[in-house]
Amino acid sequence: MIRISRLSCVTLISSAALSIGVISCGKKKEKTDPNLVLTIKDSADLSVDFGTVGSGSAKSKTLTIHNSGENPAENVKETGLAAPFQFKGGSFPGTDGTCTSTIDGGATCTIVVEYAPSITAYTTKAETDKIVIDYGKTVDMDVKGTGDHCSTPESIAALTSSAVTASISYENPTDTMAQSFTPTEAFKLADVTAVLKKGSTASIETVMLRLRDSASNVPGASDLATASIAGSIVGTSNTEVNFRFSAPVQLTANTTYWLIIDPGTNNISNGTLATYFYWIGSYSDTWSGGKLILGTDSFNSWNDIGYDANFSVKKCNVIP
Repeated sequence: MIRISRLSCVTLISSAALSIGVISCGKKKEKTDPNLVLTIKDSADLSVDFGTVGSGSAKSKTLTIHNSGENPAENVKETGLAAPFQFKGGSFPGTDGTCTSTIDGGATCTIVVEYAPSITAYTTKAETDKIVIDYGKTVDMDVKGTGDHCSTPESIAALTSSAVTASISYENPTDTMAQSFTPTEAFKLADVTAVLKKGSTASIETVMLRLRDSASNVPGASDLATASIAGSIVGTSNTEVNFRFSAPVQLTANTTYWLIIDPGTNNISNGTLATYFYWIGSYSDTWSGGKLILGTDSFNSWNDIGYDANFSVKKCNVIP
């Protein structure tokens, strides 16, 4: 008689006369460990490049995480990112991201990271970091971007007065002048260029440019911003000089502003040509975008002299 007996996964087949053998059952297959794969959504790139981003702005990218294993990945978190790189909204998985701390076997989800540079005005800065996804093991990806804070200001043709026919003089220690302009679009003002000169014996220490808004068709009472140059830069012949604000100044569309060039009172003697200071322009109202008015250091008494000064303005470069 043949007898079959089962011991766990081992089957014994035997008889009184013949031992036939032992048939061993296979072990139950174990599921594969979690294995996360990090990729950029809809891209074959192997690193995240945000390109150039304006300082104070932010740009985001969506990445996918796929668990190619069969067991879930648990306690999933990011441990690498630091400012100016971050998850959009501030925390994992980022605004509109779908990942959680557990990613099931075979599942795919998304994270959203962003680059938000904040750098010194008139500079660029290349920045790098690494996204590190930790789930007991780690998977990572390099990230990079370039911050740009008005590195190459652009001239605005419509806000350029190129009259260079006359030397409009500051004849008294208390003289000052103001030129108006009205932008048709909002922008950040970076630079103002003017053509200046001084008398043969003038020794001007500092020339200050004051930016003010308008009040009753004359400059308002307070500076919105100031920029200055050393008086030694100004020559005794026409000299194009550039005033740069320490930080770009936000201007509003269809609002009138005034540029006041104030050379102070140093060595300007009443009635002495050799010590005069000059803003080059026109003895007539040649520029339709504004006008030049004459005032005093107190900035509370202005006369419309029917002239226009030479000047141009530059706005911050627009980052796509």
